[in-house]
Amino acid sequence: MATEFEQAIARATSGDDDGRIVMGMLPGATLIVPSQSPVAADFEGLSPILFDRDGVPMLAVYTSWQRVGSVASYAMTMTGEQVLSRMPPGVGLVVNPGHAEGFEMPPEGIVKMRADLGSAPQRPAPPE
Repeated sequence: MATEFEQAIARATSGDDDGRIVMGMLPGATLIVPSQSPVAADFEGLSPILFDRDGVPMLAVYTSWQRVGSVASYAMTMTGEQVLSRMPPGVGLVVNPGHAEGFEMPPEGIVKMRADLGSAPQRPAPPE
């Protein structure tokens, strides 16, 4: 069963809806961030999966656990806003890579969306 966010992506991809609806839903969407290592609740150990798109690193996220498949043994659930606020400059986003209900956002799109949300990049606090 597709999530509401996946349904919106499918409608936008088919031209039945405006992509701005998807962008409006992204900050509140639940996303699965695959990791190459175990992840603690404070994001410690998060080693996200990055794809290269013509020399641009792209962070892979998924809209459901079923879509993650065998991409990674570990993952963390975050909101879209949490993901966007923690992305370093120069990195884009790939939602559901390899699936029809997906899309890519270049680094410039991340910067714009973060500005629209009023959030600068955040890093977890260093351990004391």
